[in-house]
Amino acid sequence: MQEDTPMSQSKRASLSSYQFSASDRLFLDTNVWLAVLGPHAPGDELARIYSRALADIRQARCAIFVDSLVLAEFINRCVRIAFETFCPNCATPGKFKEFRRSPLFAQAAADIANDAGRILEYCGRLDHCFAALDIDPLLAAFGAGRCDFNDLVITELCKREGLTLVTHDGDFSRATVPLISANPKLL
Repeated sequence: MQEDTPMSQSKRASLSSYQFSASDRLFLDTNVWLAVLGPHAPGDELARIYSRALADIRQARCAIFVDSLVLAEFINRCVRIAFETFCPNCATPGKFKEFRRSPLFAQAAADIANDAGRILEYCGRLDHCFAALDIDPLLAAFGAGRCDFNDLVITELCKREGLTLVTHDGDFSRATVPLISANPKLL
């Protein structure tokens, strides 16, 4: 049973004012991991904000969790960014397959695997227990065009595990889990 903490009462907190503590149980969304470990432009403000937050989270010794959906989203998005970087004028799908067979992909994949390994070093692993999910409401919400399917699964995982979601994704504006963000649209 989750204790009634200030975070569970308020449901939303600004990253800039939230004081992390060892009792926090956090689930960092893919966009946070991309800001911290993914490729980004020098001086990227979100990278600075969420890198500082991860340092604070680790210093406070919060429990951080990840599941296979977030890790796969991180890896796949990093691969797509590498493809767009190394082959900016390649609009046809076959070009991506060519890229995956190239030495450029091999180097990018090694770097991405290293970054994914760092995520796993920081986090406890969770199963999203797909078989136990009440999938019909999730498919209905997705089918109505209201939500990203993976975001729905992440929300359910956070509910089940009593986790606070750390995200910058505006798609979580209607999420019914405790949430910490630097995105003003979520606050």
